[in-house]
Amino acid sequence: MTPRAWMLATVTLLVSAHFADAAGDPAEGAPLYKSNCLACHGAAGKGDGPVAAALTPPPADFASDPSKQKSEPELLAVIRKGVPNTSMPPYESALSEPQLQDVLAYVLTLRTTATSGAPAAAAVARPAAAATTPPPARVAVAGGPPQGGIPADGATTYANSCIFCHDTNTGPMLRGRQIHPAYVRYIVRNGMAAMPAFRPSEIDDASLAALADYVAKLPGVAH
Repeated sequence: MTPRAWMLATVTLLVSAHFADAAGDPAEGAPLYKSNCLACHGAAGKGDGPVAAALTPPPADFASDPSKQKSEPELLAVIRKGVPNTSMPPYESALSEPQLQDVLAYVLTLRTTATSGAPAAAAVARPAAAATTPPPARVAVAGGPPQGGIPADGATTYANSCIFCHDTNTGPMLRGRQIHPAYVRYIVRNGMAAMPAFRPSEIDDASLAALADYVAKLPGVAH
């Protein structure tokens, strides 16, 4: 073997080993996907989640050809850094590196669980946590008269209801992530993981709309 061939082989093995070591666990990624991704991308990753209709451009369909053409490092970069000028926010401040890898591993299973025209019953088996849990019901995410007592001011609502968890590392950091307002409204009304759902009597629709716009524009934390 020539020195050049030996070097190329060594680099290939090192790169392969790196991605093998970094590979996540789809079973661990399933509940993370449900909490962070399902609302936009849908339970089967078809880009048809409860808030998808409000997003432009629409969320990615992981079984589509354009998505399948992305390499694993490219997909991981999207999850980690988000996509500018879309509703896809970065998750590097909300999830640990192992969790990012787990989400990637689960997303990769969604590439093969459904193809165009194929029934869901023919999908490849997925972790039970995601396969047996139905997606949240669709809810109205905007409009309607105020019903609660919180002012329709995003900063005030954030200070009264969100800052105690989301600015203290108890909940995911929201600052600087440019989270789409429709996603914020959906999560506030439906809850997510340890976060409770807020009823209209607690945060009225007008205040929720102002809060969602405020969170979407929150600047990042200065270092």
